[in-house]
Amino acid sequence: SILRLNANVCYGAELYEEGLRFALDEIRIRESKMDPVLATAYANAAQFYKQQAKYKQAIDMLEKAVAIERQFYAPEQPELLRDRLNLAVTYYLADER
Repeated sequence: SILRLNANVCYGAELYEEGLRFALDEIRIRESKMDPVLATAYANAAQFYKQQAKYKQAIDMLEKAVAIERQFYAPEQPELLRDRLNLAVTYYLADER
């Protein structure tokens, strides 16, 4: 979607607050359909929160992503493993601060 593209451009330009707005807009549009695309949108928003050291919000987004992915992927599939690892790292970072 154009919102994800805009968010990715903002991420590359280190415009994290602006990119987060695009990511959250994508979530608002997609949240009526629980599918892997929505899970990716949550994971993307989490990355923007992490870059702003807003770890609690990042954890909330990643937990939503993982919950959705568990409905579609086996535990050993890369999509689920990636976000579970990202969630663990974010918990670690939150404890470090």
